[in-house]
Amino acid sequence: MEMRHVRVGLALFAVTVVLAGCGVHEGMKADGSGVAPEWTQVGDDDGDGVLNPRDACPGTPEGVRVDAVGCALDSDNDGVRDTRDDCPDTPEGAEVNDRGCPLDTDGDGVANARDACAHTPPGVRVDAQGCSLEQGLNDLPPVFFNTNKASIRPESYRILRDVADRLAERPGVRVRVIGHTDNRNTAAYNMDLSQRRAKAVVSFLIERGIDPDRLVAVGRGESEPIASNDTEAGMARNRRVEYEVIGR
Repeated sequence: MEMRHVRVGLALFAVTVVLAGCGVHEGMKADGSGVAPEWTQVGDDDGDGVLNPRDACPGTPEGVRVDAVGCALDSDNDGVRDTRDDCPDTPEGAEVNDRGCPLDTDGDGVANARDACAHTPPGVRVDAQGCSLEQGLNDLPPVFFNTNKASIRPESYRILRDVADRLAERPGVRVRVIGHTDNRNTAAYNMDLSQRRAKAVVSFLIERGIDPDRLVAVGRGESEPIASNDTEAGMARNRRVEYEVIGR
């Protein structure tokens, strides 16, 4: 019986020792270091909604929309962040400069992406496709008239159909249609005659589908001869209508 009490007492003593060894001594913390661990609060210094450890662009200005890593969005995917992009709606695939605007290599006002004539010389007026307004129009053939007449000769119809076709290919171009005469009759008469000749050509072109707003009829009378009025051949050349590109 005494031996049994001794065994029970030893067992209780062992349990007490084990429990004492597992306890936390006064002054010690739960991690056993004796010092309470420091908990660091994760912040978002620039207030963009992306916490500092994940923020690849920690200095984002207030109010700027950002992506998953805290950098300003690039809405048009042109490689220039929205915060610097002066042209935020650049078409997909367009080459852009460092401000996100489409490149215009020849400086004609038409971006490379839609410039059909990419090497226009400086100062040349261009159409919506970036091509010279005069291209294809600066050599429009004149038509000639009989003496004192403003009616179009039948042989001129083919020429004027060609003029209309070329104008149709340049829908953004406006043209001055200029009538001329030889020096027969008075200056006042010739001025009126030249105006009627110009109007006759304009009417023909309108009938061929050219927008009237693109055509301006002008009479110059006898003031701009291209040949001598001392011969019949020279006067025949002066009785004409020609063209001048005046813009878009």
